[in-house]
Amino acid sequence: MKKIIILPLLVMSLTASPSFPQQLPFKYGLSAQAGTWLSTNGRYNADYKLRDLVDPGTAIGLGFSIIVNRHYSVEMQLTTAWLNYQENKRPLSGDIPAFSVSSLLFHNRYYLLARKISPYLSAGVGIYYWRFTEDGAFGKAQKFEGEELEKMSIGGNAGVGIRICLMPRLALIGEVQYHYILSKDEFFFGQEFSEQGLTSYQGGLRIYFNSIF
Repeated sequence: MKKIIILPLLVMSLTASPSFPQQLPFKYGLSAQAGTWLSTNGRYNADYKLRDLVDPGTAIGLGFSIIVNRHYSVEMQLTTAWLNYQENKRPLSGDIPAFSVSSLLFHNRYYLLARKISPYLSAGVGIYYWRFTEDGAFGKAQKFEGEELEKMSIGGNAGVGIRICLMPRLALIGEVQYHYILSKDEFFFGQEFSEQGLTSYQGGLRIYFNSIF
């Protein structure tokens, strides 16, 4: 009977110990971000570059981070952004077409300082589902010679950012990323539509499951 009582007490004492969280191999975090994306380079057709067709647009995203050590972390991020057509490029019907991009991004981040305020470098890959809509961010896809102007493409991203730890488990984050999307497909979209480059400016908050310091 004594053994039955002692075993649960031993388990409880271990999990309640202040040093127990530090024994976990990794630490984790969740982030929420918002900002703007803009077209940097890439052609829409022979007459227009994409940046001549769309305005900078809104972006929102959620991320899950694994903090390997004080200088290195990895993150998986879900982001959606939509860049509305410029006003003088919109149809007379009053619709607002958009270039919409939903992406699953994988980032490697290297923090230059193991301090509460630290700049960092970021690089990774992503899967980008992009489309040209007839009206709004989630509208029906436009068509080009009978084919819908949408595709799932792979790409790469790189950028810089800063993390400001407000509390042991809460940080303010801001970053600039360049995304290069391998979107060119002559068979479906013609010879003029090219790979697309976009720049994102995003900021938000990251909550850690345990203290990173």
